[in-house]
Amino acid sequence: MTWTFAALMPHPPIIIPEVGKGREREASATLDGTARLCERLSALHAADGPPDAILVLSPHQPYVPGACCFDRAPRRLGSR
Repeated sequence: MTWTFAALMPHPPIIIPEVGKGREREASATLDGTARLCERLSALHAADGPPDAILVLSPHQPYVPGACCFDRAPRRLGSR
């Protein structure tokens, strides 16, 4: 498998309306960049079809000392 795309995503808490409580505009550059990233990923998907795999690394993922967790679920769902 060949890597075709990579992105680093900052995520300041204030971009979540329930946390930002009106301060979301302070992170407008982050929100604009996120929108551009979504557009680019949509264009790649339209041109090449869905990816074989997506690797997401996050400090919020489950932690198991001395191991790396892989979630092979076919789909992720969330409220945002």
